[in-house]
Amino acid sequence: MQSEEQPITPLSTQKRGFVKCAWVAIAGLVAVIFILQTLPAVEEEEGGGADAAGLVVMELQAKYMVGVSELSGEPLLVATQAAPLDIGTVEQRQRYMALMLAFGDDEAASNSAKKMRDELATHDMSLTEPQEASQQLLDVLIAGGVLSKEQEAEFKASMGWFGTLLFADETERDAIEKSEATKVLVVGLGILGIVMFGLFGFALLIYFFTRSMRGKLVSKLNAENSRQGVYAELFFVWLMLFLVLMTFAGVIGLTESVKEQPILGLVITLCAFFGSLVALAWALIRGLSWSELKEDIGLHSGTGMIRETLWGVLGYSMTLPFMAVGIVCTLILVAIQSLFISMGDGDPFYGTGGGSHPIIVEVANGGVGIKIGLLMLAAVAAPIVEEIMFRGVLYRQLRMSSSRLSGFFSVVFSVGLTSFVFAAIHPQGWIGIPALMSIAIGMNLLREYRGSLIAPMVIHATSNGIVMTMMMIFMS
Repeated sequence: MQSEEQPITPLSTQKRGFVKCAWVAIAGLVAVIFILQTLPAVEEEEGGGADAAGLVVMELQAKYMVGVSELSGEPLLVATQAAPLDIGTVEQRQRYMALMLAFGDDEAASNSAKKMRDELATHDMSLTEPQEASQQLLDVLIAGGVLSKEQEAEFKASMGWFGTLLFADETERDAIEKSEATKVLVVGLGILGIVMFGLFGFALLIYFFTRSMRGKLVSKLNAENSRQGVYAELFFVWLMLFLVLMTFAGVIGLTESVKEQPILGLVITLCAFFGSLVALAWALIRGLSWSELKEDIGLHSGTGMIRETLWGVLGYSMTLPFMAVGIVCTLILVAIQSLFISMGDGDPFYGTGGGSHPIIVEVANGGVGIKIGLLMLAAVAAPIVEEIMFRGVLYRQLRMSSSRLSGFFSVVFSVGLTSFVFAAIHPQGWIGIPALMSIAIGMNLLREYRGSLIAPMVIHATSNGIVMTMMMIFMS
């Protein structure tokens, strides 16, 4: 990839010192965040921990199985295909038992209960009071007994959708199965459309790769400039400010007044997100003008708002092949983790929510207002703030720092490191890094090719918006 010729201004000694210090600080801070992300999400306690994200993921999987079963006309499909769900925390296993009972496989439910008791005894663990209460009701049902109305209501309250499915009468059961089938059909058609769009994007990738190898693809990123030290400092200042503001927002969200008004907590989080952009003032303090800052980090319309937006749509199609590879790598990591847990002396009640964003719990449990607010957070706030700081500031800093390398190696180095940092500080943990890096690669390449941040923002917003919409459909 060629770069347009730009004058090179030597760095001052002072700025060299700052950039080194800034990079040491960035590396340390990202390392701390990355290590924290690798820690188990499940709290160690009797009977395992409460893996809220894992419960949501399991419910999504169960609803998918019910929907596919209804569409295929095979009512026993769920009972035969649901065995992989019999893992994770006690709450997850109990929901598996309820699912098996709902589909008439009492033997599978009984075997699951026995296996759970054996593993608890082996690891010298016991059930908590709520877990024991739920298990006693399950044991009654497994033995062919009948619950009282009060017990049935208690069971539904603890098991959620699984309890509702188990005690649904014929009409209610039919409505549930048809509802899940409709969701599977709608989401399936959406995924099919995305796959077709991804194939189109793959063809575009080959075309642009060929042009790049011929030296006909010109970068619109001014990568050679004396201001690189300022941007290293700026990214560190933003990362610190972002962590402080988000922590502060989280603390406020734990107060009773905010708990009673969850939408207020979401507004506070949105304010913290956008408020972190105050860090851009650091560049002005260090002597840059606002016009220089905007040009450097891509806060301009490029070749025009409409044209850059269309490039974002095309860029999303070209990012999909990268995402497919990243998702496969993440699934492999999940399988490896599960294998080590099953073969070793690891906690058999380790949750299965690793690699999923904690926001899915709020999507599953929140009302309409919360869901709209979360969609705004994921598809508006995150694309704007994160693209300004990662593709705008950090990527440009890395391209300037590596400008003495050949254009190809400079781009590869900058894309790889920016994508890793972007993925590492997200709350999905180490398992989610390949998937997150894959979409970041596409956004970085569009930043290189277009110069403006509009296309990367469109890719980011489109990806997050589609994922959130699919989740909302399934969890409705």
